[in-house]
Amino acid sequence: MKVKVLLKYDIPPREEIIEVKEGATIVEVLYKLGIRYDSVIISYKSRIIYEPFSVKVKEGESIEILQLSDGG
Repeated sequence: MKVKVLLKYDIPPREEIIEVKEGATIVEVLYKLGIRYDSVIISYKSRIIYEPFSVKVKEGESIEILQLSDGG
């Protein structure tokens, strides 16, 4: 299935279409992008997601990555 990922932290913001298995979680989508789930702020269905392991995405839906943080 395909999921749209909006990378809002880029200037200009960009969009990627990611192919993942049916029933994939947000963490699995981020893994495909090479992004650690604990280093981003994610919006899904207009809500900030605090537990990306428990949120499954559906075909054609969008995830917004609002900010990256490296820590340190």
